[in-house]
Amino acid sequence: MGRYEIKKSSNGNYYYTLKAPNHETVVVGEQLTNYNDVKSAIKQSMSSSSRADKIIKRLSSSGKPYFNLVAENGAILGSSQLYSSDASLERGIESIRKYGTSDALVVDVLGGSRVAQKIGSVRTYITAIESLPQDSGAVIFFRGHGDASYKLLPSLYRNSGWIRNEHVIFQELVLRCPSDFQLSGPTFNTLVKMQHYALPTRLLDITTNPLIALYFSCVDGGSTDAEVVVFKIPKKEIRYYDSDRVSLISNIGRLPQHTRFPLGLNQNDFNSDDDVIKLVREIQREKPYFVARVNPIDISSVVCVKPVLDNPRIIKQDGAFLLFGVDGEKSKPSAVPEEYLLTSDEFRIIIRGGDKIKILEQLESLGITRSTIYPEIEHVAGYLKDRYKD
Repeated sequence: MGRYEIKKSSNGNYYYTLKAPNHETVVVGEQLTNYNDVKSAIKQSMSSSSRADKIIKRLSSSGKPYFNLVAENGAILGSSQLYSSDASLERGIESIRKYGTSDALVVDVLGGSRVAQKIGSVRTYITAIESLPQDSGAVIFFRGHGDASYKLLPSLYRNSGWIRNEHVIFQELVLRCPSDFQLSGPTFNTLVKMQHYALPTRLLDITTNPLIALYFSCVDGGSTDAEVVVFKIPKKEIRYYDSDRVSLISNIGRLPQHTRFPLGLNQNDFNSDDDVIKLVREIQREKPYFVARVNPIDISSVVCVKPVLDNPRIIKQDGAFLLFGVDGEKSKPSAVPEEYLLTSDEFRIIIRGGDKIKILEQLESLGITRSTIYPEIEHVAGYLKDRYKD
């Protein structure tokens, strides 16, 4: 995979270089005064690099061959080095056709930040993942969105009626299906089971398997660009299903819509609030030993939780969850801490909508299918039905 690097010259102008995987420079872009113009030039170069009519062969004053890469309007986007022969020129042209496409990585050498990379195959996706920094003190998680415009919000916050009636949905499911919840244990386990049956909760699914996330970004099809979000969560901040903080946030779902948690109070005054007292009582239903002293920070946090591996779907998907607290009131979810995000606005892994079907076919050859991700018999049957129909 090629690599576009954004650089700054000694005279203050910006330009890019395109490098092959062996770090050899294929093209050097024209110098431009505006940083955003360079980003635009890279996009145009990605489009022109695969078109023979946009790669113009030239001879230097010394008689050595080279080529220019031109935009749709004929403007020069970049130029190659001077080659010693026509044969080496052709190899250079082959390199730009191979490495200059939209699969290439874009790196801002100035600030170390990277911009959105368009993914069109499993191979380029794995390469992008491998380029991310590693940290022995953190666990890397992934989440695939079928639409790149989706926000990092749990399903509960995607409809105002759901968040308004969270406590009703919670109670109604348990009332209507009591045998399914008799042995659920902590409230968090109930949320996991609700999530399993597609009820809106304050959980967001994540996985330690990047291929699972890629599958979910493509499985709904359509031509809309998708995205894989990558998280780097410190090991010391990952909680288990029976953690006190997990119980605290999970039981917010049992409280009515008008629940408020006052901001800006000291801990004593905060714990004297009526709604906080009600929350403590809910927690003590599952943990009688829970000390009635709540840290306001815990209520407004987003926690990574490892669930009990008693669900074949969770096992197959290498699953975990982000559990969302609230920002003062139930209608306002807490935000995922920026330090948890390995991808960001500066570097996004975007899955091209037009390549979703191809990627799903590649994943199937690697054993990632509907039947392996959803091991329940109805999903296996559905996969087999679709797999063998004419």
